[in-house]
Amino acid sequence: MTPIFTSERIDFVPVSEALVPDYLAMINDRERVGRFIGRIQPITAEQDRWWVQKKLAEGAPVFSMLEKATGAFIGNIEFMDVADGAGELGIAITAGMQDRGYGTEAIPAMVRYGMDALGLRHVFLKVFPDNARAIHVYEKCGFREYDRTEDDVFMKITKDGLHIVPYTAANVPDVLSFERRLREEEDFWGWVIDDAYIAQVQKSFEGDAFRDALSFLAYMDGQAVGRIDACLIRSHFDGSTKAYLDWICVLKSYRHRGVAQALLERLRRELKTKGVDTLIALTAANEEAQRFYKSVPNSLMRDTGIWIDI
Repeated sequence: MTPIFTSERIDFVPVSEALVPDYLAMINDRERVGRFIGRIQPITAEQDRWWVQKKLAEGAPVFSMLEKATGAFIGNIEFMDVADGAGELGIAITAGMQDRGYGTEAIPAMVRYGMDALGLRHVFLKVFPDNARAIHVYEKCGFREYDRTEDDVFMKITKDGLHIVPYTAANVPDVLSFERRLREEEDFWGWVIDDAYIAQVQKSFEGDAFRDALSFLAYMDGQAVGRIDACLIRSHFDGSTKAYLDWICVLKSYRHRGVAQALLERLRRELKTKGVDTLIALTAANEEAQRFYKSVPNSLMRDTGIWIDI
């Protein structure tokens, strides 16, 4: 099947009668899928084929997700009730593909498609209050709760809405997309996004070796558009804990919109909770970076940085 759009590991293809056995296995799995999307009664093959035909005839924005590496069925994702620049997001992932980060990857990709291809400005969803795992995933993807009843939690994401989230292993696909966008918009970045680099990044989230690393991502329009990375410096010189600002970067197409300032402010709040009172940075040589650092409140240029290769 020819994908309509893709993400790092997922092809998004039109729904198909050929996938009806997969749909039935997913939706009729009451305990692991059905109960989380309000599906109580089993669905027959005839009902599911009718649903596929109806969606295709309507040209509805509903897609099946297939694993790029194997072609295996992951689940379905769709926008419902699209009108006046808004749509409701729905997603279901088959049991065997859960807990692999596919939801965290698929949701931002679908939001981007909705905003870019369908002209959506607001994406809404609702989730059961006891589905804490799903709520956590939606929050990581940028959705924020705006209402709650006894039966549902209502969440939304708005185009141009800026939010900052911690960088975790689940966000690696978004960061790889961000890194590639950086290179599309500017061509001076000095490292290659190859398999070795990806493996090194993924390994950094394993074990405790990077426990003093602090990283946050900025999301706008359902995608990662900026990141900030720092680490704690613990010194016997005076028994203090300081922090070193390793990197802060925003996509060129999203600069001058407060993204870098929001990232830095989020990092500062996190450092304050850890008892850190000083953030040390090397200022990049380019003029745009110099202007940014000079604009940072409560900052002062003191020393010249030096890089020493080991």
